Amino acid sequence: MLRYLLNYLLGYVTIEINGFSVMRFINMAIHRKIPLWDIEEDTPGIIRAKILVKNFKELKYCIKKTKCKVRIIKKIGLPFFFHRYRKRKVLFLGALFFIGAIYTLSFFIWRIEIVGYDRISYDEISSFTKEHGLDLGTFKPAINRAELEKALLYNFSDIAYINVDIRGTRAIIHIAETLPPVEIIDTLTPSNIVATKEALIETISVSTGTPMVGPGDIVGPGDVLVSGQITSVDDMGMENAQYVPSNAKIEGRIFYSINFTVSKLYDVPNFTGEEKHQYSINIAGLTFNFFRNNNFYNFYENYDTITSRHQLNFGVDYPLPIILISHTTREYTYVTIERTPEEMEEKAIVMVTEFILRDLDFDVEILQKNIQTNKTEEGLDVEVLLITLENIGVIEYLEKGPANDQNTTPDRNPN
Repeated sequence: MLRYLLNYLLGYVTIEINGFSVMRFINMAIHRKIPLWDIEEDTPGIIRAKILVKNFKELKYCIKKTKCKVRIIKKIGLPFFFHRYRKRKVLFLGALFFIGAIYTLSFFIWRIEIVGYDRISYDEISSFTKEHGLDLGTFKPAINRAELEKALLYNFSDIAYINVDIRGTRAIIHIAETLPPVEIIDTLTPSNIVATKEALIETISVSTGTPMVGPGDIVGPGDVLVSGQITSVDDMGMENAQYVPSNAKIEGRIFYSINFTVSKLYDVPNFTGEEKHQYSINIAGLTFNFFRNNNFYNFYENYDTITSRHQLNFGVDYPLPIILISHTTREYTYVTIERTPEEMEEKAIVMVTEFILRDLDFDVEILQKNIQTNKTEEGLDVEVLLITLENIGVIEYLEKGPANDQNTTPDRNPN
């Protein structure tokens, strides 16, 4: 590739060699170290080859000795281009201006990429870097990468490692986030365990605390399942209360009743094939529309718009501040489709599955799933009963602590 570019800059020609001593001509040229390449036999007695312009005159000796004829059949390279358009000064000035403009634009950032983020949003990082001197159109020598990396690490606690890499006109921000925080369970503060949902207690296993319910009991949200107050009786028959952090595993049966209707008829979009196109170009943040039509989105009653963006670049690392934008609006109409009984049943199963995935935790055990259907003129009425086994206890901390433990009975010697 580099050799081809060098030959193009110096200029070369394709020659045709004709005569009775063609092979002697080639051998003589090689012996005199005249560079020829892409040597091939066109027809018997005629050979084609390529040679640099500056070496072409050196072939005179070979032509004289071998009596061969040499004819130039093609001229390739920058010198011939300049010679061909030597009178078009405006063209050369425009080319020089274009090259100068591209060279000047290479000193600025025209694309910012952020990779490796998950918990942190793209907009948060982008806004922060913009406030700290890294934005589209920023002069590259003015970017202090070390200071920007320190600022990002200081202001975002979820970032463990960051690297700001400048490649050409691209700025690539590599992020490695910290591990997700581990939930810390307070084992010192006294607490109760209360119910989160209405449930039928299935099992209860208490490590610390006083159980307030047992298997078979029905509880509601907020009911105390395990109390952090432990009452003991001393030798004098007096009751003493001690407060401890409750610890227990409590599982309950929860009943879900779901009712919905799957319609027999439903509308789907059908594209008619009619399209309208709108083109624009964005140059350094300024957008210019071609053949602008103010009614572009009012041609059709129902439409779908597809927008594509293509940023011009010189290779991967040298994007330009020029973005070609295309808007395509496609018309569609609604077509009414009637579901078959089998399709309505399949739709019902899909809707029940979506509810389970959306509203229930992954560790929930489904004990029973009962689906009843009733066909009507409108569609399919569906009644679903779900019975699940879930952990229904949640910790509720008490205001009293070990330092505030008090005797719940009157003082034995009030005087």
